[in-house]
This record gives sequence, structure tokens and C-alpha cells, in this order.
Amino acid sequence: MSDENMDECTVTGTCMKMCPLYEVRLRQREGLLHPFEVVPGTEKNRRPRAHSKNVVKSYSRCAAGRTDPEPKHLRPLPMLVDTVDFLLEKVATRVDASWVDVYDYAFDRLRAVRQDAVIQRCRGAGMQRALEKIVEFHVYAGYRLCEEPQARFDPKINETHAQECLKRLLRRYEDEGDRCGNRARFEAVYLLYNLGSYDALAHCLQLHADLRKSDVVWLAWKINMAYLECNYVRMFRLVDRLNPVLLCAFHRHLNHIQKFALKRMSYGFHSNNLRYPAARAATLLHFDDATAARDACHRYGLTVADAKDDGVGGGEIVFQKESFKDDENAAASRWNLLESRLLNGSAAYMKPISQPKT
Repeated sequence: MSDENMDECTVTGTCMKMCPLYEVRLRQREGLLHPFEVVPGTEKNRRPRAHSKNVVKSYSRCAAGRTDPEPKHLRPLPMLVDTVDFLLEKVATRVDASWVDVYDYAFDRLRAVRQDAVIQRCRGAGMQRALEKIVEFHVYAGYRLCEEPQARFDPKINETHAQECLKRLLRRYEDEGDRCGNRARFEAVYLLYNLGSYDALAHCLQLHADLRKSDVVWLAWKINMAYLECNYVRMFRLVDRLNPVLLCAFHRHLNHIQKFALKRMSYGFHSNNLRYPAARAATLLHFDDATAARDACHRYGLTVADAKDDGVGGGEIVFQKESFKDDENAAASRWNLLESRLLNGSAAYMKPISQPKT
């Protein structure tokens, strides 16, 4: 491995497989192979056989007093990059299993990749690109699995790992420069994933002017400013210009934004006589349709009166500030805007949950 990729490395891995041989044998002997890793047709055997090309090293915590791993148990950077590509191009695209199971498997194996990389202090373009792909995976997974019960998918754990990978990637850019030409895009992901965060905004202000004023970073900055100014209409107009990954980063704030926009409208349009079309609120606040806006109003305690011949079935909202109630447990759901963008997503595993409503 080149000095560029492994500067100041204390140990260099020599395992040129996705999983060290000793682990393959151990997991086959103990029946610990994942269903994705066994030879087809042997799944029901007492000890399913390992598919040599599909077994990927699993994550294991470092035990207290444990000595440094041997080089033969560590994968060098080129092998780590190949492993990330395999997980995201071959595993994350599987359609013969639920995506929750796919996520759980990929999450664990990607964590093991990061562990090997940290032990070896991997650097360079290969490590940057691997981290970029892992960040995209976690950001997308937060959207793809947003409707799953917490018993099956914990968004907080996914967020923790997404933030860790993002910050590690941004540190790489600062220390090594942008070797893949993608820094602006991931600086924008950081701004949108941490929408309204003063730490994220302060970080952006410290960027070089050329980077800070690049189209994608400048767009993310303006979205943050509109959010902090509570100018939700302007913010959503800007959001319309985001690509699928950036929309996934933004989506985790969507319920919160729509709730507080309706709350402000409850004060601004407070009246017993005023009626506000739900279809208009849906357009301004990017609900999927008037019915979705109506459902949100009901959830927050607002009255929605039926409107004659409104043509969309959304009705008219009666904004009264005393009626509004916070609902901190509003479940996230798929978003038509993002679903339609995912139809043209760049990564093969980035698929819409279902066809957008028309």
C-alpha cells in the first residue's frame, strides 16, 4: 500500500479477502453465518456452508486487554474499498429480503470496515470515497426505514453513526484536501442533516470562500437561513432544488418544520371566521396533498371544516391558537417529492419506497 494511503500507519493489513479465513471457519463451525453468506441450498443444514465470495467480516468490540490484531486479520485499504462496493452494490440492492434485514447486515459489516480503517489509520482518496459512500448509505437508510417500528429500526442509532462518519469525512477533507472532488456535496449534506445547528453553520463559515460559495453549499446555507428566520415558504422553494441524497438529509426535519409552520399559522391566522384552504397549506408546506395537510391539522388539534366544491377533499383549516397542541410522537412517513427524485437516484440501492401519489 502506498504511503499516501497509509501515512503513519502502525500496522498494515494483509488479508485480501472480505473476511479473514479464520473467521470464515469459526462462523461456519459455530453456525454464525448470515443467510446472505451461505451457499444456496445449504441454508437448512445444521451447519450451512459458507459462500467464499459472499462472507464479509463482522464487527466485534475490542475486549479489554486485547492485543493489536495481526496483519492477516486486517484488510488493507483497497480491500476495504472493494468491501464497501460489494455491500452497497450487491447486498443493499437485494430484493429477496426485507430492506430492514439488508440494512442490519450492511450496517454491521460497514462498521467493521470502519474499524479496520481506524486501526490502520487509513488515509487518501480511497478512504475518503469509502466514507462518502457510507455516509450516503446511512442518510438514505434514515429515510428508507422511517416508517419502520423502533423495534426493527432505531433512527437514533443510525443518526449517531451517520454523524460520526460525516464528521470523520469532513476532518479528512481538512487534513488531506478534497481528493475525490465531492467535498462541496458532503459539506451541504452536513448543513442539511444538522439543519439550524449553530455548530454546523460556524463550521461552514470557516470554509474557504470558493467552497462556501459553491452552488450546493450556498443553497444549503440559504435553506438554513430561511429555516432560522421561520420563512418556511422560501425554505421549501429552495428545497425543491435539492438532489435525492440532500433531500434525504433534509427529510428527518420535515415533520418538525411542518408542525411549527402550522403553529405559527395558528397564531398569525387566528380567527373564528377565517378559513384557510388545506390545499393551499399543502402546497406551501410541501405536504403530499390536501388530505395529508388535513390529517396533520387533526393531529395537532386544529379543526378542518368541509368545503363545498373544493375539488380536492382537503377542506378548510380553522386556525385557532388555543386549539394547537404539540405532538412529539408524530411518525415520519415517505415524502412524494423525495419518492419522485429517487426514481432518478444515482446509487443503485436508492429506490423509492413506493410509487408517488399523483
